[in-house]
Amino acid sequence: MVSKFNQSLIRQKLIKMTESAPGLFQRLNKKSISVMVRTRGIDLLRAEVFLDDLNVLSGGEYQHYFTFTPFVQLLYDDFLLQIRKQYSPVEMANRLVSRRRKYFNNQDGLCSHTLKSKWFLIPVPLERPLVLRGEVFLHDLTVSCPGFKMNLSALLSILVLDFISEIRKGNQQELIRMIVNRLEQD
Repeated sequence: MVSKFNQSLIRQKLIKMTESAPGLFQRLNKKSISVMVRTRGIDLLRAEVFLDDLNVLSGGEYQHYFTFTPFVQLLYDDFLLQIRKQYSPVEMANRLVSRRRKYFNNQDGLCSHTLKSKWFLIPVPLERPLVLRGEVFLHDLTVSCPGFKMNLSALLSILVLDFISEIRKGNQQELIRMIVNRLEQD
């Protein structure tokens, strides 16, 4: 049992520590953490147009979801839900590596004849438990699949670019239906 005197000393030490290293303790106590999402400018515009269409079609019912940040949060949340249902480390690692090569090794993404595009890094705040879940998931993939390495920023960027790729393929109606169904589940 810790005496009141020792509790006071511990409290004083903690206060002193937080004053000397505020960054560490602020990060530990943060409720959300910003993760950078990398995407091309044209894809940001494409996402905005899609989200505007979605807002019109839903009659504004889910308007708060139809900006880029909540949209990325929704994609990530759906990804976490899917891996809880069905998850094969080797298949997932191979899929993510393949997608990373597809979108980022070419710098323009999809094909060599694409005009050079400007890339952007957009901060997306995520709840700390969701960030931790993603970090643990990526760590587990690294352990299961030697040679695999990816951070949460790359994972979120891949999720966004996968979705944008589906829009480019003309699958808007199916995507709208999936998003509305997902929002109705919440």
